[in-house]
Amino acid sequence: MEINVAANAFLALGQELRLKIFHRIVNAWPLGIRPNELKIDLAIPQATLSFHLKHLLQAKFISVEKEGTSLYYLANKNKLQEMITELQHIEEKMDQTTQVGQAKPRIKVKLE
Repeated sequence: MEINVAANAFLALGQELRLKIFHRIVNAWPLGIRPNELKIDLAIPQATLSFHLKHLLQAKFISVEKEGTSLYYLANKNKLQEMITELQHIEEKMDQTTQVGQAKPRIKVKLE
């Protein structure tokens, strides 16, 4: 995954209210949740909800489906898997560095 794509994805989930919204959408899996339900559940204005949903949509963490006149927001399982894979690659890189002994010890100096 390109570093800027990963950074934008992490930024999208890095805001507390946005993460709460995302959690509610994940909990509604696989049926999805309507925006009005999110607005009432989280007690937030429609404009605030729209702002955060837009960020989650741009980062591809969620998708929206229309059924009749209703919109349903759903978590994007593939995007979650991409992010998990990215974090696993980082962890593996750290493990490899430790195993190979590439990490150089630091000299600890007490600053006063």
